[in-house]
Amino acid sequence: MTAESIEFVDDTENIKRFLASITREKCYERKTWPDLNFVARVMPDGDTLPIRTVYDGQSQNIGNNYLRPNPIHPEPVYMAGPDLVGAVIQQPDRIPKIQKAFRVVPSGKQPGLRAVKLRGKVLIDPNDDSVDLFTTIIEERKRNKDDADLYYWLKILANSIYGFFVELIPEHFNKPKKVMVFSGDDEFPDSSRVIERQGKWLAPYLATLITSAGRLLLAMLEVEVTSAGGTYLYCDTDSLAIVASEKGGSLGIPGAEGKRVLTWDEVDRIIAKFQALNPYDPETVPDLLNLTDDNYVCKCSHDLKSEHDEAGRCQVRSCNCKARKQVRQQLWGLAVAAKRYTLFEKVLDQSGQLLNIKIVNPKAHGIGFLYPPKDNPKNWKRDAPLWVYEMWDYIVRGFVGLKRTRPAWASLPQMMRFSVSTWNVLKMLGMWEGARPHNFMFMVMTSKDYSFDFDFENKPSKKPMVIVPFSSKQSEWSNLEGFDIHNKDLGGRFRRYRMNDPDFHPLTYAHMMEEYIRHPEAKSLGPDGKPCTADTTKKRLRCGRRATISVWLPIVTKPGSAWSSTGEAARLYFQNP
Repeated sequence: MTAESIEFVDDTENIKRFLASITREKCYERKTWPDLNFVARVMPDGDTLPIRTVYDGQSQNIGNNYLRPNPIHPEPVYMAGPDLVGAVIQQPDRIPKIQKAFRVVPSGKQPGLRAVKLRGKVLIDPNDDSVDLFTTIIEERKRNKDDADLYYWLKILANSIYGFFVELIPEHFNKPKKVMVFSGDDEFPDSSRVIERQGKWLAPYLATLITSAGRLLLAMLEVEVTSAGGTYLYCDTDSLAIVASEKGGSLGIPGAEGKRVLTWDEVDRIIAKFQALNPYDPETVPDLLNLTDDNYVCKCSHDLKSEHDEAGRCQVRSCNCKARKQVRQQLWGLAVAAKRYTLFEKVLDQSGQLLNIKIVNPKAHGIGFLYPPKDNPKNWKRDAPLWVYEMWDYIVRGFVGLKRTRPAWASLPQMMRFSVSTWNVLKMLGMWEGARPHNFMFMVMTSKDYSFDFDFENKPSKKPMVIVPFSSKQSEWSNLEGFDIHNKDLGGRFRRYRMNDPDFHPLTYAHMMEEYIRHPEAKSLGPDGKPCTADTTKKRLRCGRRATISVWLPIVTKPGSAWSSTGEAARLYFQNP
């Protein structure tokens, strides 16, 4: 980042030899990691690689899968060094076929660099080669837990800094402009009304290597778990939920044949292996890989994160616990698809019968665009909103056979809030006069087949899009009135709809919950070797990787997919930006 210039130096033969000699154990040696600073053009041949493509015509996403070239028109792909090492340790008998590889070699130091203080407190001196920006951000975040504003700011910076290096700023033009398109080794002329201008810190090779290195850590963790005979509930950007319990045992879930429940001691030994790679001050950040707070409760059995203050005092009324005495607890998990999962606790009676559950760390992937159908209570401290906890509580109860009651908000219409603040939005609204007084509007979620009672003569020519005024009070939603901005009546007026009209049936949050638990994971295959569906993967532990044929260049972002039914889990995560 401080270099005066960089070169992309061909190092193909050395990199081929490096990949042929790499082993899982060498990945735990810090001296190995500087050698991962390369990008290679590869002809894939069933290697486990991250690839962005269209899966089953449904999901244009990225997944870690077995990649093969198009047999009719084979094309190579470019991959970062850590991803290729990850492919080798996952399939040691298969070395990626490299055609060409280069390293990024810095030279000199930019003149005029000066020290700065982030938020006026954290000193960063780019002239001091002993200071690493990334490790400093993580260490200072840990040291400043008592300064909530600085702690949160450093957390955002650590999690997003790689995005600086791939920032592209779109500029819109009325008429198409001629451009040159560069994709891998191909280049060709084209035209576009949108031209992407480079961000100030654009350095895509840095972003590629940062995210690729994160995926390698996850690949190492996955290999450790599977080599021990274990499996996992899900894999996320920086974490893996290992199926484990205090004493371990057999795993009788379809799709997990040959796998077992690891013991907590085995999980701890896996964690310890990663300590050799810890780049941080051990007094400040003692662990590179560690169990998350979800795995612990204090001696009063209340949640450490949301029910205790920074000093460790329990905030639950009538609880007298004063010490941060951590007790490891057994977690269970339910996952539907990639990023659609929750952890939960089981409450048992003296005979071991299930009495109740408590949702822990639920995710809301795929529904974050919806406006909350229920407000959080005052002083709500948890990451996910209350209604997401209630949604998962309802879902999990259905899976484990407990009595459940549908949340009161389930009958409300699904609403998406948007801002009426740009020319493009007003243009989308057809310059509708009704939008002019409002800063925000709701788009009502509808189904063309379900939501509208049309006779043949009144059938709309376009897919309806119903817009109503925004209201933060859910009790007022049933009285809102709006228009279908895509269709007009015979008089040339936008079709009017009232939310409580008996002929208008918006999609409700109950519809959303039903669809949510049936969401298939397009990036994976079911245990039967066929694409995942809501029916074929129900009560299966985990879908497997699928073979992928693609000519898309990978956009290096988040790691691949895993999804599961209920199972014991120990959740771990990496301390890295």
